[in-house]
Amino acid sequence: ATDPVSDLVCTGCPASEEMTLKVGQTPIRYIYSDKAGNRAICSFKVKVVDVTPPVFVGCPNNTVFTRGPGTYQLEEFVKSIRATDNSGEQPFVNHDKPPTFRNPGLRTVNYFAKDNSDNQAT
Repeated sequence: ATDPVSDLVCTGCPASEEMTLKVGQTPIRYIYSDKAGNRAICSFKVKVVDVTPPVFVGCPNNTVFTRGPGTYQLEEFVKSIRATDNSGEQPFVNHDKPPTFRNPGLRTVNYFAKDNSDNQAT
């Protein structure tokens, strides 16, 4: 806002630390006034949309287990896999049922992460 006669004072302006917006819609309002008491109000809404999927952390490369005969579960091995999200909130992480190993061979376990904005990573 400008005033050709006197200096303007922003009496209802958000502080700079308030300008870090989270995902969602935020109303913004600026109120300017001059020395004569004239006011100008500017109001608008800002919508922040999260389009970035979560990122997996601790996802291992292919791993070879060498053990004697028996049945082995991957539960302990896969507990270290987690995901982070740019929103700061913890994404929901799920996986296929880890396979049971009875015979030698490569098995695949698929992980899925989903944030609150429905962005997904596999």
